Amino acid sequence: MNFNQLNVFLCTAKYEHFTKASNELLISQPSLSRIIKELESELEVPLFTRYKKKITLSEYGKVLLKHTNNIFSELNDIKSEISDMRNDTQKNVSLSLYSASTPFQKLIASFNKKYPNIHLKIIQYGMSEKEEYETDLSLYSTIIPIHKENNIQLLEEEILLALPISMNYKSEKIVDLSDFKNKEFICLQKKKDLREITDYYCALSGFSPNVVLESDSPSTIKQFISLGLGISFVPSITWKDVKDSKIKLLHIQSPKCKRYINLSWKKNSYLSKASLLFKDFVINNFNNYL
Repeated sequence: MNFNQLNVFLCTAKYEHFTKASNELLISQPSLSRIIKELESELEVPLFTRYKKKITLSEYGKVLLKHTNNIFSELNDIKSEISDMRNDTQKNVSLSLYSASTPFQKLIASFNKKYPNIHLKIIQYGMSEKEEYETDLSLYSTIIPIHKENNIQLLEEEILLALPISMNYKSEKIVDLSDFKNKEFICLQKKKDLREITDYYCALSGFSPNVVLESDSPSTIKQFISLGLGISFVPSITWKDVKDSKIKLLHIQSPKCKRYINLSWKKNSYLSKASLLFKDFVINNFNNYL
């Protein structure tokens, strides 16, 4: 017994007429009659009662019809459920967010407003966890430009030094980082992109920063600086909200401190239409939300 035989039986039971069933199935009447006989032979019962040129379902045929309807109903349910799952998956977009989270919030809000049926899953974690997750796209920062497939540089950004206005320091706006080796720093937590980058610049200047406070929030770091609790590194564009009358921003001339904001993604062939749409939206609009 196979699905083709059951499909032939179902159509024949629907019309209780060999000719009408064979016309709908686009097979010859002898072929249809042979298939019905094969089923009857396997089940060892007559499925139809034949009288002259008329046929009607037998009691055995009614039992088979009930189960055949259930079987095909289950098949349709399988197709429908898988189709729904596939469509839902294609409407989901996952993003690893390592950098520029503050301006990126506005971009995400704008995207959601324009495409309300696309669900964004945003994951934030440290660099050491990067290999543990696989997302459709990734927004991250590096200390050098990245040139590779499936990656685009969105922004080159200077990193400034932020001091409380109360700190007694010479008025020059261009300084050497090594001049601050004995100062207390307020930084992001370790293993964050920006922290890795600024720690590298400190090491390049011959010292390890004396970190007295750590926070993942630019607004909290801004408040700590304003209160005179320490100094901090501030990306000049993505952290522009840190600017405050109680904070002095200095350009670092040695070493030249900068970072690069990048967007990477899976190969286009592995991205859903929703993910491709989101990728293009980020590339075309990122700088509008800075």
